[in-house]
Amino acid sequence: MKPRFILASIAAMIAGCAPAPSPAAPTAPAPDAVVLAPLPPNVSSWPRPSADLSRDAVRRPDEILTFSGVQPGLTILELEAGDGYFSELFSHAVGPGGRVLMQNPPEFRSLVSETVSARLAGNRLANVVEVWTPFSALSAPPGSVDLVTWLQGPHELFYRPDGATSALGAPEQVYPVIFQTLKPGGYFVVLDHAAAQGAPAETGHTLHRIDPARVRASAAAAGFIMEEESAVFSNPADSHDLSVFDDAIRGRTDQFLFRFVKPGSPP
Repeated sequence: MKPRFILASIAAMIAGCAPAPSPAAPTAPAPDAVVLAPLPPNVSSWPRPSADLSRDAVRRPDEILTFSGVQPGLTILELEAGDGYFSELFSHAVGPGGRVLMQNPPEFRSLVSETVSARLAGNRLANVVEVWTPFSALSAPPGSVDLVTWLQGPHELFYRPDGATSALGAPEQVYPVIFQTLKPGGYFVVLDHAAAQGAPAETGHTLHRIDPARVRASAAAAGFIMEEESAVFSNPADSHDLSVFDDAIRGRTDQFLFRFVKPGSPP
């Protein structure tokens, strides 16, 4: 599957143009069923858990899916999938011919394992594979993935869970593994909370933020080429010095959205 996609809608999205009218919503399926279909203009038409729908205004799934070039048949490695909000969306989008590798580091089991198990119970997302691996030891074979996403996650490499003596990873180890996993021409899409320019790596632990320049530098060192940047999640009013969990800014942080590409012609 070639991961070079038609991204004409991105310019309109960034400029704030109104999206195309959504088609009529399909008939709701049985509670334990999921309809796997081509990507519609508006993901709100997909049957999803009500708890997920309530988060759409902040997570902006239409913009993420469009910017990432998601389409039926892709193999997606979703780094730090958390409770599976985007795993559910990716499952719908890639369809029965695609696959979603839902990765979380083992340190997150106590936080999200019950929610993940409930989401995947009864094989309701049949094309999603649950993966618990360190960021530096991803289980996908080299050159096997069309798209890698890391949504609100790169700062975690500098996070030290309670009781841990070290952070969750080292950029010089993790980014090359991501690069190796992708097919030539494959996309690596990153979204994260922005720290102030020149902020130390420690902000990944203390504020759960990262200087965008750190992500750019780590991706470039691994061999990636920056292809596109979106301002759809930007917030100039964010002072960048508060924790992302502070009520004064939670859900409204200044975030950067990058799309990198692995050089080479798609197979």
